[in-house]
Amino acid sequence: MLSISDFIIQHLQNGPLTAGMLLELIKRSRPTTTKQAVYLALRNLKREEKITMHGKLVSLSRVWLMKQSSFFAITTQNYALSETSGNGFLNLEEGDRVSYSFKNPAVADVFWAHAFDILADASSRQEPIYLWNPHEWFFLARHESERAVFDRILAAGKQIWITCGNRDPLDKFITKEFDGQQSQYYMTEYTQFRKQNYYLNIFGNYILEVWLDEQTAKKIDAFYKTHTEWTEEAKKIIQEISTEHGKTKLTITKNARRATKLKTLLKKPFYKKQTR
Repeated sequence: MLSISDFIIQHLQNGPLTAGMLLELIKRSRPTTTKQAVYLALRNLKREEKITMHGKLVSLSRVWLMKQSSFFAITTQNYALSETSGNGFLNLEEGDRVSYSFKNPAVADVFWAHAFDILADASSRQEPIYLWNPHEWFFLARHESERAVFDRILAAGKQIWITCGNRDPLDKFITKEFDGQQSQYYMTEYTQFRKQNYYLNIFGNYILEVWLDEQTAKKIDAFYKTHTEWTEEAKKIIQEISTEHGKTKLTITKNARRATKLKTLLKKPFYKKQTR
């Protein structure tokens, strides 16, 4: 079971919270948690420079986040080095793959974002970045960070084509996040990707695949099936679910032939914007 400190870090991924809000969120998973225990964990995290406190708000420390990013960059390079004789997964040989498993959801999320950024930055402006998500719940649970990732890619002159595997009301709600040209969003219930815990990102010849914990994926899908309007209560629920990923598996593969086949499956609904 995750510690109180782990729960605090998970919940703060979605933005600053008060100590009282953290206690309320943690008690949903750990009903016996006391106010004193949460404040003790906060003091310890502050001493370890993992969080900062401004007035009543608690935030993740930007310095600590930068250290974590650096840690994953070095770790990724070293692991890929031993497996592929290259300098990180950008130097994978054709047909090679690296695989990672995470039991801690906070670590899995940071690494996924880190790998996504590296592959997106290295991708060509000549072809879109393809995403397949059963639900694009990131814009609901982590709007600010997801918007920042997309804006950075778009500012580099690259296209994003995202396919959503469902057409529930809240799937339709985020259509406004896409301009229909440089960033395009298509919803479909008919696809060969039937598993609700499977996520796919394609950057040129690189394929990033993620399998979320199946129970968490079921909770996400149930949320979409039972919530038809975007409210503060709905926001709290999806944010809570998003911190309960459990075991996550992530693979990065360099395979031009397979990437081409996957892109062929996904590209039909989209419009190719001409690049200069």
